[in-house]
Amino acid sequence: MRNYRKRVYDQILEKRLAAKGAVLIEGLKWCGKTTTAQQHAKSVLYLQDPRARAQNLRLAQLDPSRLLEGSAPRLIDEWQDAPQLWDAVRFEVDERGEFGQFILTGSSVPADMSEMAHSGTGRIARMRMGTMSLFESGESTGDVSLGQLFSGRDMPIASCEDDLGTMAFLTCRGGWPESIDRPYDVALQQAFDYLDALAETDVSRVDGVKRNPLTESIPRSSFTAVRDRRFACLESEPPFQDGYTNVRYASFRRPVHCDRGAGSYARGALGRSEYVRPYVRDPLHSRSQGICSGSGR
Repeated sequence: MRNYRKRVYDQILEKRLAAKGAVLIEGLKWCGKTTTAQQHAKSVLYLQDPRARAQNLRLAQLDPSRLLEGSAPRLIDEWQDAPQLWDAVRFEVDERGEFGQFILTGSSVPADMSEMAHSGTGRIARMRMGTMSLFESGESTGDVSLGQLFSGRDMPIASCEDDLGTMAFLTCRGGWPESIDRPYDVALQQAFDYLDALAETDVSRVDGVKRNPLTESIPRSSFTAVRDRRFACLESEPPFQDGYTNVRYASFRRPVHCDRGAGSYARGALGRSEYVRPYVRDPLHSRSQGICSGSGR
């Protein structure tokens, strides 16, 4: 196993655990949720461990409290595979009456939300996690800090010695933990493969809707107002009667946590509604724009 790099989220998780019975870590697949949670957990339940998956899923239905046994904080990885555990965790937190009991990690929302009777308000805190910043990956000095800036501290005059090629590479590579310190070609390939898997498999698993791999066209429209009919050809179901794509396509990214903020509607030049695409993580945007060639800088 590679050495763990401290994350900004480590301190955030510590504070959340000290103030709530459980913490739910949400975020993109492969952004480091489980690895970070492992640094703070005293016991772990891996729901996607093939050696015990069938048994654990069955136990989650029959007696979910058995799966919560273990030293606290207990990490429940990919909890959405057994939604019954949500209410079990909430109930167990109430029974124990102590903070810092559980950490839940998940890269998508449960396919069936009806199995969750309680929102978890007051018992389960939420923490949204993203990919690594350049400071976390060791590629920035951190001399200029937004945190220090907003606390009223003076900022030093800093310069960047990286050339344009290096900056372009870092933008295209993104902050996937497994891409850090890898050769250029290998690092860039991580973003390519991620978007391919997201478009072809992960999104469809959430809602059961088969989508065309051309889903990657959507990030190209980040921060622009586009008519939804532009994507009508991508959906396996017919578009709305007004000629715009089924809104399920417009919001497909939220269940798998690859959105940053919600989209909004704007009035186009002809007075018709147009969908304003929200921001997509840089690696996805760069890959879909064809910025990365896959070789060199």
